Amino acid sequence: MKAKVLLIANEKGGVGKSTMTINLARALVDRGRRVLIIDLDQSAGATTALGLKLGGWYSILDVMVGGVTVEDAIITEEDPEVSLPKNLHIIPASTNFEKGIGDFLRQEENSLMPPSTLLKGPIEEVVSRYDYILLDTSPLVTSTTAPAFGAANYLIIPTQLEKLSVERIGAAMLRARSATKYGNPDLDVLGIVVSMAPKPFTQLAKHHVNVMDKNYRFSDGSLLRFSSVLTRAVALPESQEKKQTIFEYAPTHQLVEIFRALAKEVEERLEQGVSFLKQPLPLEKEVANG
Repeated sequence: MKAKVLLIANEKGGVGKSTMTINLARALVDRGRRVLIIDLDQSAGATTALGLKLGGWYSILDVMVGGVTVEDAIITEEDPEVSLPKNLHIIPASTNFEKGIGDFLRQEENSLMPPSTLLKGPIEEVVSRYDYILLDTSPLVTSTTAPAFGAANYLIIPTQLEKLSVERIGAAMLRARSATKYGNPDLDVLGIVVSMAPKPFTQLAKHHVNVMDKNYRFSDGSLLRFSSVLTRAVALPESQEKKQTIFEYAPTHQLVEIFRALAKEVEERLEQGVSFLKQPLPLEKEVANG
């Protein structure tokens, strides 16, 4: 069986993307899955949150353009310099993606290579070893954006309940639709995850939920938004300071059960199958106007 490749992306920063990536991965491990995280964000949020120091490791950049094998770049729980949960592995980020990929594509022998194909080969090398491969990406459009959208099977969009964050959901969807036209026809949107939500919801938060639920539904009328809501909690940044997932740092915290519920929802949707991008997308101005 081949791994499902899940892209975690939103073109708005500060939505808890890396936090969601590592903890969703950990929740999937809790369900008996083998998971690989590939960190494509040059801020290296997922890499550092799991306790890896930048430098001293091969990165995904070395794999994409440097001739390093995926096998040599994967960090596992057996590496004595880190403390990863069992069956949760990672390929670290680089802080030099822009120059490294730019220089590679400017070489004459690579000049006609579509950037969207850079990650496909590396993932194919290990796709049979894992149940899931999670791609953590930059909120900015960078040199790793096209490779990520070109290699993913499904897009998950985290969002805060704030105007700009909700409005940028559509931008991620349009980029996914573009990817389906240019080299990755099977990519689809798996769902939207509300992150860093106030508890209880404020009136403004409720408004943004209503906007999402009005504009983003599957063709059968069911919500694109996952019902599991990741609430704001000081334990999450504290866990990152300790270089742990919330599961290791605070195993009895309510968010652990929320991440477990989200992982269950993810697997249920994958089993049922989704088809979102084949239907018309709402215009960004329609979302902005509620």
